[in-house]
Amino acid sequence: MSEEFPETPWSLIAQMREGSADKKLAMQQLLENYWQPIAQSINWHHEQLGDQDSSFDLDAQVHGFLSWILRPERLADLNPESMQFRMFLKGQLPIFLELEERPSSEPQVSEFHLSESHPLPPLDPCDQLEDAFDQSWILLLFTRALDKLQQHSKQHSNELYQIFCAKDVDVQDEIDPEATLAQTYESPDRQEQNLWRARRMFRNYLIADLTDYCPDQFSTREELAWLLDL
Repeated sequence: MSEEFPETPWSLIAQMREGSADKKLAMQQLLENYWQPIAQSINWHHEQLGDQDSSFDLDAQVHGFLSWILRPERLADLNPESMQFRMFLKGQLPIFLELEERPSSEPQVSEFHLSESHPLPPLDPCDQLEDAFDQSWILLLFTRALDKLQQHSKQHSNELYQIFCAKDVDVQDEIDPEATLAQTYESPDRQEQNLWRARRMFRNYLIADLTDYCPDQFSTREELAWLLDL
């Protein structure tokens, strides 16, 4: 998946409402940026219904959901300045899934197929669709920020990523954080300085993503507080 796009989700939707956006391109960008939490929520919904082993097409349902929210009649009354994109998607998903449970003679199809190349990460047990959505959204943002930190470390030949993972990230059981820190060849004081730098960079990467889908600075600060208070 691409990590950055020149368009924010709200600017794409505004262009769709004005008729100035290429719907296929807008769909592709929204899918590539937000496929995971939408797909994870739809998959969770089917698991609760007991039909996760049935023949429902996950890609087609994600595509169908985005096509549904991008319909002109649904865009007409939207006010992006008053809501953030995460809350918008989370609020629309239950409505869409309820509509999908009604009999339909038109099977959904999608020309975008991401499920095979982007397997869904496991979620902690949850009881509500909105909890599954939020969990997956958090995983998506944290993974993006961590990937950017890793890329920075590679480009600048520093140990920020390794130190951050050893100190702040839940790692696999077979990885020893102390051994990882020892391999950085830095003194404890230097490691603490670089850990502070890594945390600051990770936070800034998160903010860059939040700014894309939050309507203003106040909403961005609230969203960051929600993320970091978990």
